[in-house]
Parts: sequence; structure tokens; C-alpha cells
Amino acid sequence: MLIFFRDPHKFFCAIVLFLVGSPVVQAAIHTNDSIQLQVEGKIIAAPCKVNTPTIIALGAYAGKDLSVLGANSTTKMFQIVMTECPAGATSATITFTGAPYNDPVFSSAIYANDVADGAGGIGLQLYNLDGKSLVNLANGISYSVDIDSTTASAVLPVAARMYSPYGKVTSGDFSTVVSLNFTYQ
Repeated sequence: MLIFFRDPHKFFCAIVLFLVGSPVVQAAIHTNDSIQLQVEGKIIAAPCKVNTPTIIALGAYAGKDLSVLGANSTTKMFQIVMTECPAGATSATITFTGAPYNDPVFSSAIYANDVADGAGGIGLQLYNLDGKSLVNLANGISYSVDIDSTTASAVLPVAARMYSPYGKVTSGDFSTVVSLNFTYQ
């Protein structure tokens, strides 16, 4: 006979009742045998408190100002600030994800414009400004930041700019969403 349980706790109780009623367990109970259970779990440290602007305004530009191959807007700097990091955490790895640019040559370098019928021929470029070698923080890139053990904090300065790979920009609005996922070591 098959019985289906939607509640995992009921399923567990049914298994326990089944086992207690089984001859093997009854024999163990009646003969004073020992049964050992191994129970496992994991305690994880709370994540750092992250503070970063939710909107980064890059401004308005004339299409003709971005009409050269590899043109970019003015760079807007912002910071990803991590505070109250867990004791013992030495670094945070940030993985950046968003809609990749719709040209395969640049899809791993810049983010696409998410605005339907928005500005064309333009994408978002992000890169680190922490003094290490420049890294294009494009879709799928993971970047590690050291956590200061004294202050339990870390800061990643980032640059954002619109980038026109071919200089063929059309007018319209520009907006894109980039998600940041944090992993701590």
C-alpha cells in the first residue's frame, strides 16, 4: 500500500512508527541492544551587512558624444561596503550577474540595456578601483575582497559607465540591473 504525505514531518513520524513496529526494531528493544543515531548539522556565520547605492545615475549624453568605436560615458564611482562581518571571515567573494550584452563579442564584457525600446548600441561596464589589476566585473565574474579582521569590514570601490563597443548609439533610456551574490571565507 502506498501512502503519500505532503508534510515531511508526518512522513518522518510514519517512518518512525513503522520502524518501531518492525520485528528488527522490536527485537532490538526486547533484547536491550543499543542503536546509535548519527545526527549532523551545520552552523553558519551571519553574513556581512552590505551597503551600496540602489540606483547609480550615469547621466544624459548626446548620442554624437558616444559615436566613436569604444566610446564611454563619464565614469561614476561608488562603493560596495561590507560591515559587521562574521568573526574569522577573511574574505568575501562577490559574484556579479545581469543580462549580458546581446552581441557575443561583448556579452562577457558589458551588461545589456534592460529598457524595451531604449537606447541601443550601448551597455554597462563595471570594474574594480581597489588598486589591484583592473577586472571587468561583467556577468558571471567573481571578485574577492579581503575583510579587515580588526574592523570586520571591507570596501570595494567600483566604477560604472555606459560603453559603446561600436560607436553606433541610438537615443533612448538606459537601465540595467546587476545582482551581487556574496560568499564568505
